This record gives sequence, structure tokens and C-alpha cells, in this order.
Amino acid sequence: MMRKMLALVMVLAVVLSSFTFVTAFADDASAYEPKELMLQTAVDPSAGAMMALSWRNPITSALDDVKLYDITSGADTLLADKNLFIGSYKNSITDDAPVLRNVGGVVQYVLKGLTKGTYYKYKLVFSFNDGTDAKTYFLSGAPEQISANGQVNLTENLFTYNGRAAGYPYPPVFAQTVTENDGNTALKLTSNIGAYVSNNWSQIRYKVTGLTSGKTYKVGFRYKSETGSKPKFSILENSSKCATDIPVTNDTLNYREWTDFSVSNYTAGAATAYVRINFDNPIEYLIVDDFYVREIIDENTLGDNLITDGGLDTLKTYKTLADAEPDGTPGDGTATVSWENDDNASHYKFYKDGGLFGIFYPDPSGTTSVNVTGLANGTEYTFGVEPFSKNFTPNTVKTVTVTPEEAEESAPENHMISNLSVNPYTFGGTGGAATVSFKNPKVSDITSVELYDENGAKLTDTAFALTSGALNVYTIKNLENGTVYKYKLQVTTASSGFTEYDIAVKPIAGAYSLNFNTDGTNHYWSKAFNRANSDTPFPPIDFRIVQNPDSDSDDYVLGVVSNMQAYKAGSYANLLYKFTDQLDTSASYRLKFKYKTLADGSRPVVYLNNKELLKIDLNSDGWQTATADFTGNNASTNELKFSFNNPLEGIYLDKVEIVPVTDGTEGANILTNGDFDFVANDTSALTVDSVTTNAYDSSADINYSLSDTCKMVKIYEKNEYGLNLVSVEQGVSKSGKISLNALKNSKEYTFVMTAVNAKDVEGAGYEFTVTPVPDPIVISDYILTKNGSAVENISEGTHTASISIKNNNGGSNYTAQLIAAIYDGKKLYDVKASAKTVIPVTDENGTATVLTAENIVIPALDGGDYTLKLMLWSGLDEMVPLKPFAPYSK
Repeated sequence: MMRKMLALVMVLAVVLSSFTFVTAFADDASAYEPKELMLQTAVDPSAGAMMALSWRNPITSALDDVKLYDITSGADTLLADKNLFIGSYKNSITDDAPVLRNVGGVVQYVLKGLTKGTYYKYKLVFSFNDGTDAKTYFLSGAPEQISANGQVNLTENLFTYNGRAAGYPYPPVFAQTVTENDGNTALKLTSNIGAYVSNNWSQIRYKVTGLTSGKTYKVGFRYKSETGSKPKFSILENSSKCATDIPVTNDTLNYREWTDFSVSNYTAGAATAYVRINFDNPIEYLIVDDFYVREIIDENTLGDNLITDGGLDTLKTYKTLADAEPDGTPGDGTATVSWENDDNASHYKFYKDGGLFGIFYPDPSGTTSVNVTGLANGTEYTFGVEPFSKNFTPNTVKTVTVTPEEAEESAPENHMISNLSVNPYTFGGTGGAATVSFKNPKVSDITSVELYDENGAKLTDTAFALTSGALNVYTIKNLENGTVYKYKLQVTTASSGFTEYDIAVKPIAGAYSLNFNTDGTNHYWSKAFNRANSDTPFPPIDFRIVQNPDSDSDDYVLGVVSNMQAYKAGSYANLLYKFTDQLDTSASYRLKFKYKTLADGSRPVVYLNNKELLKIDLNSDGWQTATADFTGNNASTNELKFSFNNPLEGIYLDKVEIVPVTDGTEGANILTNGDFDFVANDTSALTVDSVTTNAYDSSADINYSLSDTCKMVKIYEKNEYGLNLVSVEQGVSKSGKISLNALKNSKEYTFVMTAVNAKDVEGAGYEFTVTPVPDPIVISDYILTKNGSAVENISEGTHTASISIKNNNGGSNYTAQLIAAIYDGKKLYDVKASAKTVIPVTDENGTATVLTAENIVIPALDGGDYTLKLMLWSGLDEMVPLKPFAPYSK
């Protein structure tokens, strides 16, 4: 996809407590934009149940309203409005009263009562009364528990340190590295603290070593500042020394230019001390640089600087930079921009046409996504993502352009589920359970999703989602290992009715892992699973060696599907290739493999000996080649790992190679078994030798014979959307019968049956057809009513009887007559009947013919022993019974 680099001045950021910010100098910021917007996720050391927002209101007097919404559920829920954000100053933080000032003033709003680790989404809207468009910002993150004092290392010796008043979050003070035009690096500090509160403060501290007790030192730095309250300078040993205000306003000095600050009366009392700058009031910014601690040898001579990194250049290199590669998808007046999270990222800023639009901490799903609405179709928009590293240093903004377009009339969607998976190894060593997982049809009219056992009893605790494309995962517990259990999964849509999926599972105790090759000593593939804890099922991730769907010849590839609903720490599955050939640590190598992605999901990561080589790009069509060059990576047993820990609709892998590279020329492949054809042949892929069918009304029996016993049999329905799995049968024999139900009569179905061997190799499919046929005549049950309501017994008064008959292909001369005979004891008392009727032949969608016998009058029951028999005959003249009679009594 086309990407353009957005030309921005790089601003490197570091944070005193874990948060995100927007930076703007006073003479650059728009009067209609908030300044220093921050989302703090790590502000609560006790429970991790708070987050905090803070900013400086736009300076225009046209500011009319500010509203904050919780949009986590997809709906806009108003949390606070103008009364809290533009009113008079308040010196408190509660659930509904933040620290704030009016237009141009500082606002801090605390989000309380949250759940640690849960991802929340918010929208902040600034409105104006002079016709200027509202400014909207999106903020998302998950509250986290922070260590005491919220210490974050910015460099080796420079770190943050915080104090907070009871009930308060850590204060909104943050730092960022700025690079000046001449290349000089400095640290900018900003405080959004609304006003002084005892014990509520934030500091940066420089650790200084090598001091000599009793000697006197000059300590200082240079700085710039904007208006605000004076920060406090001091030196900490066992107690505070040299406490001095840092002046930031003066009638004669321009503190927007570099100014020197120093103290010359520090006499060391210990070998180690901390140079501190303390913030407990608001200040727009204080920029500092060139810290030093020098011994005063005499009035004209200073010793060497004991702060080796006082020039702050190491702020740029202390942590690994994060990256982000955004993808954009246009919609009707919308654009969806998403990117895979980088493990080195703390958060991301999101831009729309160069202006800040959102601040996002990584979504726990592994993919952070933004849906932008209210766009003009046909207009090109540029979106940018700026990733920040773990010490909050930004990398280059990566951009993607998206042009929304009017939605075209879409073709009918596939009403069938996808990625049906049945896992018998759910709880490892104990077994006794099975997991059924699948992805809903991508249709909007799903009305029910139900799971039934083989006796027709519905499993009531499933709570399946009904949304389009949702992943559903359900664990069936309290099963016996080694016993085959059968289930029916029914998915109903308003447009297509219900479709039934046949499941047979045989729970197994043991580790959920497997060597694919018969030889597990060298050059072999395996799969290995991990789960968060013993109460958590293994993740629903399937590895299968299958036929290449794009090849007409016998060509095997590895297919992977992950039905994980979201990322869960500690739950993952790995595809491994192990080999003992030694790699020259001074030589260059290249990893190569073929892959094809099927649809949505998060990017799998590929490692060699636990060092990341690449993330697989899912934004591609058809078969692609992935490559990664590396050096200096070797182990006694080398391990190539494809790691999966997030949702993934599907991917195929094949022809995995590692080749030496010399002067750009590739050598021979080291991985002798990297082609999955070898595995399929090595483990004797199974075949389906024969299939015969018996068609019935809305059902069919599938009689099969296999080349050998297998792990499971699968049946796919083949239609215009491809192959749709409709039956998974574990614990089957070499030959047997599978019944498919809920089929449509007179429709010719094309099915493909496959067999899976013990090494999870799914052999070539056997294709066959079957057409369910309706019964020639379908007759309903008798219905007896009184006063318009169905009854099971007779009583004094007038009754009506009815029955319906559907003639599918029972002949054109099929006649029927409904007879209602009333008896007093054994004596016939009265007879009522419908007209003798020829039942017309109708097609599958035709309506049934209803016969009705009326005015069936039952006398007072105490006057005799009255009973009623309903009978269906071909007619009173022929008296050929078409259905057993139904007796009714009082």
C-alpha cells in the first residue's frame, strides 16, 4: 500500500509517570487547540484502578463547551461537560470535580473505579461559539499498577520520582527531549498541576557519584522557561540541601533564552547525592541542559564534571525505538487505520492531515485500530502514526493515505461460519474437556447460535456472540477422556434460516503439542502450546498440513488458524523447526518462506533462537515471499519459531529456507525438510477411498471408507464461497457413516471429505454430491381447538379439528378427508368431516393443504361417556386410512 513520509520535526519524549502528551509552544499553538494534552495510565500504585486526563484549555474566549465521553462500548456516554471544564477554579479531585481553571487554564480529570488491564476508550470535544469547527480528540488505554513513587529511568543516571496526596493520582508532570535547530539536545519539562497540594509533587533526579565528603561543589545547569510557578532546585543526601527557587519570570530577563542557574554552596556530606528539580505547581515549560557538578578548587578553578551525561544526548538512545506500519481501509465516509503493536512501544500518537487526532496505548488484542468517521467520499486523507518507545522516545511518523468511497451494492454474503475448530486437548494433562471455536458468518442478520448434545438438549451457558464475524469460543467441561461426544451447532440467520454443523469430539489427556515428522531428532517440525494458567484452556489455534488450495497437483502446505478472541498474556502457540546444523556466527544468512494470508488478523512473529527476525505482512494478496537477513545467531540446537498469540483468520506457509549469503549470492538451503510435501509423504497422508450416500428428507447419510484409521474426518460443503467445514468427527473408524441434517430438500450439495492422520496431515479430499429428497406426502399432527385455542381433551361445547397435508410427489390423484367421530361409550353418536379433497402436487416451496372438520359438538359430559376420534382417510367412500387415528376423552 502506498505510504508517504510525513515531514515533521522529530520531538523525542520521555515521561515522569507513564502517560502520553501533546506538545506545543505558545507562539506555535492554535488558539483553538488544547495544549499539553495527556493521558496517564500508570498513576495508581495501590490498585491500578485509575487513569487521568489533563490539558490546558484553548486560549480563545470563543471556547463555549468541553465534553468528555466514554466510548468503550461503542456508544457515547457523557462523563463530564462545560460545568467542570470551563467553570471557576476548584482545588479538589473527586469523581466529579477535577482540578481546573477557566479559558486557557489547566484541567485535570481523574477516571476512577476502572479495572486494571481493561482497555478504555474516550472522546474529548472542544466546541466554540464563533463558528469554528469543534476539535475532537480520541484517547485509549488500560489502567496499570505503577511501582511506588512511579520511578521511570530516562537515562542511566536520570530518572523520575513522584509523590502524591492521599486519593490523588501521580501528578501530571512530564518531560520531552527537544532537538534545537543547531542540533543541541535538551530536556523540556511541563507541569499540568492545577495548584499546590501538600505531598503532591513530581521530580527529575540526577544521581551523582564520586563526591568527596567535606568538599564544596558548584552545581548547575542552563535553562529556558515560559510563565508559571517557580520549580524548586535542591540536592538530596540524607536531607535536602541548597533548596532554591528557579526563577521563571522577570521584568528585565528574557527567560525564553538560555539562562544559567547554579549554586556554589554545596558541601558534600556523602559520596552519592541526587540533583533534583521539583514541580508542585503549574508551569508551561522549563527546558534544561548541560547539568554539572564540579569541585570548587579555588575561586578561579573548577574540577571535572561528575555528571558524565549532563548534555542529555543519551536520552535518544537509552531505549530501543518502536515502529509502526499503518494500513488504511476506505469505507463509505469512513477510514479504518490499523497497525500491529510493537513490543518496544509504550503508546502511539495518531494524526489526521498533520494534526493530532488521537493518543492510543497498545490495544491488548495486538492490533491497534482507529475508525475515523464523518469523512468526505472522494477526498484523500493522510493519517500518521508516531510510536513511542518504553522511555517514551518517538520514532519517525509513518503515514498512509485513504480515500473514502461510496459503498457499492454488495453481493450476498456467505451465511456459513468459518474456521470451525474442535480441540480435544483443552486442559492438558487432566483432559476432561473440549473447546469448540468458530467465526460467525459476516452477515448482519444472525438471530441465534446454539449448541446441542446428541440427545437434543441445548447447552445453556454458551453465551455465543451474534455479531457479524465475531469469534466464538466455548469450552465443554466434565467430559470423560476417551469417550466420543456428539454435538450439533446451529447458526440461524433471518435471510437463510439455520445451518447445522456436525461435531464429534474425543477428549484426551496430555500436552497439547506434536512433532509433525516421524523423526524428532533433527530437521523436524513441531507445534507447542502454552496457557496463562492451569484454569485457562489452551488457545484455540489450529496447525494443519493441508493441500495447497491454489494447486491442482499434490502439493502440501501448512495452514494456521487462530480463533483466540484477544491477546492473553501467557497464552500462545508456536510452530517450531529444529535443526542441529551449526550456523557460522560471522557469516550472513537469509530466511525465506512462501506464505498466503486469508483475511483478517494480527501479524505472526518469526524468531530464530528467540531473536525476532520479522513480522509477517498480512496486507497482501496471493502467495508472497518473506525474507529476513541475519548474522551472529547460533545455538547447539537451532530453533526457528513462528509465534501466534492473537486472532488470525488464516495463513498458509510453505518452502521455508535458510541460506547463506555471500556478496549477495545465495548458497544452498540448510533446512532439508522446510517443504511440507516432505512431512506429508513422511507420515503417509491418508486418503478417502470411497463414499456412497443415502438421501432423505432434509438429511443424508454419508458412508465412507478410508485408506487407514485416522485422527478425524472432516466434511466440507463446496459452494461459491469455497470450502465450508460442516462436520468434524473425531474417534471414527476406518469405515463408517456420518449423518448430515438440516439440509435443504431438492438442493444438490457438493461435499468434500478428508481424513487427518495422527501427525495432523489432512489428506486429499474426496468430492461427492447428494440431493436430499422430501417425503412424497408430509402430513402434520391433528389439531383440535375450542374457542380458537388448542386443547388436548374434549369438554362440553363446540370444537374444530384440522390437519395439513403437503403433496411433494405423491401423485396427482391423492385424495384425503378428515373425519371426526363422536362416541357415547361404544356407540357412534355423531360424525363431522371435511370435504373430500384432491391434494395438489406442489414444489418444495409450495403451501400445504389444510383440511378442517367444524361444528364438532360435545354434549354435556355428565349425560354420557363421550369420546372423540380424529381420523384421516382417503375418503368416506374408500375408507383407506392415511394416518393413525387420534383419540380424545374428557
